[in-house]
Amino acid sequence: MSSSTQACANDPASLRQGIVRSPSHRFDYTVLLVGETGVGKTSFLSLLANILAGHKPDEYVDLNDPENEQVGSPQHSQTKAAKVYELTTKNGILLRILDTPGLSDMRGIEQDELHKKDIAQKIISSIHTVDAILILANGTNPRLGFATSYALTTLASIFPRTLAKNIGIVFTNVMSPLSWNIDEVRVPEELRAARQFLLDNPAALQKNLVRLSRKEGISPAQVAKMHEVVAEREQVALDMLAELFDWLGTLAPKPTKDIIALYEQTQAIEQSTTNALARMQASSEHQRKLQQVLEEMKREDQDIAYYKQHVQDHVAAERLARATEAKEAREHLADVLRERIDESAREVQAYTEQVAQLAAAYSALALSGSLAAQIEKTVVLLDYNIVMMRQTGQPSEFVTRVMQSRENMQMKLEMLKKTQ
Repeated sequence: MSSSTQACANDPASLRQGIVRSPSHRFDYTVLLVGETGVGKTSFLSLLANILAGHKPDEYVDLNDPENEQVGSPQHSQTKAAKVYELTTKNGILLRILDTPGLSDMRGIEQDELHKKDIAQKIISSIHTVDAILILANGTNPRLGFATSYALTTLASIFPRTLAKNIGIVFTNVMSPLSWNIDEVRVPEELRAARQFLLDNPAALQKNLVRLSRKEGISPAQVAKMHEVVAEREQVALDMLAELFDWLGTLAPKPTKDIIALYEQTQAIEQSTTNALARMQASSEHQRKLQQVLEEMKREDQDIAYYKQHVQDHVAAERLARATEAKEAREHLADVLRERIDESAREVQAYTEQVAQLAAAYSALALSGSLAAQIEKTVVLLDYNIVMMRQTGQPSEFVTRVMQSRENMQMKLEMLKKTQ
């Protein structure tokens, strides 16, 4: 490390006063804050706001927008919409942070799609370059839960390769490196080289301290001990943030146009696969009707043969004429159905080729390189959610809706695999 770099390195003492040093002498940074639902993105944002304001733990305040937060299950995203926050350090550096709704929302994959659309729209309207993407993940589960694995894979699928070196992962709820035992194999391969940080958020701990100190039966000694723990966690957090700001200072800002292009690519693939599946379902219905018509024609052939061989009066002649006329009408219908089946097959082929072209372009652009891998994780998460919903007695209509989403995702996955 050069002496000039050392002179610009951040340190806990300066951060405690709200001072951030920039090795590149820049005065503004833009960061995207993403992760699964309930992992502590907004709490992390509050920590940054308090540190940059020079607040001590007992001066911490919540940084949240009540109008952008919703009260409900922790398995639902508490942040309603993507929002840009602007934090200014004591020495005038502007930190713009895009706080985003969490993924793995238990209300369904459709909710995650709405969140991704909201993030893309906010980037289009407000974020033209980005310095870093910080992915927050729960660092307490060594094997990574279904939701965390899905969220990490999804994030790897929505960010382009051009941002690979600008991605960092903050593992939350980790008291020390010794208590951090994440199985690296379960982190998506595309994210294993990302810069990693560990955090046990003192802002969240301070909030719990205030709540617990008001409870009956808590002794002054216990409160004092909690203050010691928060102070200790603050020191460790400042060490981590110094490292994070040093890393941020080494990154070159990247245009967000590739994020938007990748999102538009996934939307085009979604539309093409939806169209192809719709035509496949229509073709299946035409096949069913054709089979029904052919069965009816067989019965009419039997009737015609019977009338010709066994009945020679005018009544039989009339029945023979009606049966022959009905058969001709059904033959015409069968021809129409065959034409529609052939037309559907051609349309499915065209959509499949379009999906293949779009998927190839996506693979060349996306960090993950494979949309199928992300959909596989989605199917696994939905299977897990279905089991949990049944075990917790969720209404049957909710379970049915998730099952339908799972079936739809499985069909899309099979179509994508055929194009590879």
